[in-house]
Amino acid sequence: MSVLLTDFHLPPDVVSGQRFSDASSLIAVLERFTRRKPEFFELKSETGYTLMIGVASERFCVQHSSVDGDPPYLVAVGFPAIEAEKVVDFMMQGSLTEVPAHLTVTKEDATKIAIHFMETGERLMNVTWEAI
Repeated sequence: MSVLLTDFHLPPDVVSGQRFSDASSLIAVLERFTRRKPEFFELKSETGYTLMIGVASERFCVQHSSVDGDPPYLVAVGFPAIEAEKVVDFMMQGSLTEVPAHLTVTKEDATKIAIHFMETGERLMNVTWEAI
């Protein structure tokens, strides 16, 4: 399996539009994106699903949904509910998007989710997902 990467950063990174099929290349992209302003990118699978990933240094927001845009929109839950009042700021095509902090995960968890998605086209089931 492989995934198609679309970068929503303005201007997009040179990797936008490229396909990825091996874990080491995908890990390198995630690491590269931690060194820029908080922004989203998307991985599109051949199975009809997308994984939108927001990168804000050490916090990641991961949303799984259908490529046709229909619900459900599922977001990985990573941090305790005690952070429910806090938000993490991401940019999406030049607009600020506030994400509740409990809907962010660590780089390690985001990497596991992304690799599983690249390999299977499905969301990782041993992660808690919240419908938004």
